[in-house]
Amino acid sequence: MDFFFPKTCVVCKKAGEYICTNCFSKISYNVKPICAVCNNLSMNGITHPKCFTRYSIDACFSAVVFNFQVRKIVYALKYKPFLSDLISEVSDLFYEVFIQNEMLFNISQKYNPVLIPIPLSSSKMRQRGYNQSELLAKNLSKRLGLQTVNLLIRTKETKPQFGLSKIERKENMKDAFGINNRYIQYFYHPEQREGSRQNNKLNSAFLVDDVLTTGSTLLEAANVLKRNGFKRVYGLCFAREQNF
Repeated sequence: MDFFFPKTCVVCKKAGEYICTNCFSKISYNVKPICAVCNNLSMNGITHPKCFTRYSIDACFSAVVFNFQVRKIVYALKYKPFLSDLISEVSDLFYEVFIQNEMLFNISQKYNPVLIPIPLSSSKMRQRGYNQSELLAKNLSKRLGLQTVNLLIRTKETKPQFGLSKIERKENMKDAFGINNRYIQYFYHPEQREGSRQNNKLNSAFLVDDVLTTGSTLLEAANVLKRNGFKRVYGLCFAREQNF
């Protein structure tokens, strides 16, 4: 296949690999941890006590900085020619950073969280043919021995987040997610009554997404999960934009 369809670097177009050695060396792992609610620096990405509410995300982690090289990699996944084969190398990179994070590893061992990908809108899914966040989640879950569950669905079409302010992004994502009815029986115990929030089957989750900007998407998704029984929700993003 490589003979008929030779690989080229998605960043610099050099033949050989999807990410050449030179471009790989420019990927930065120096992601400053922030509180996903206020976007200010925080210890290990944990949500500040003053920002935390009953339905807030507990913490948020990102693997790499969304610099020029990583932007090209993510765009190759999300836009034409939709290079889904690239997900293998992105997942390798994501996993290596994950297992070196002591806090993340401890969470995965102690709480056995499920990985829940951020869902795409139906129009984007038809256009792209796959959800890059779901592919990332499934690749991570295989290596970590955890489970991936498509527990969230899009309940409305949202505008592209690019170019929107933080307030506009938050409003854009409001009520954008709901629980996938296919998993209701798996999610709730049969003896539970409507409105019950206690759940022993699924009580911890890693929300998986490709890029974190202001955190509006993760916050809205975490809000839905917390209101439907989850006790702990953590964000896992491949890359994050840094403004400081």
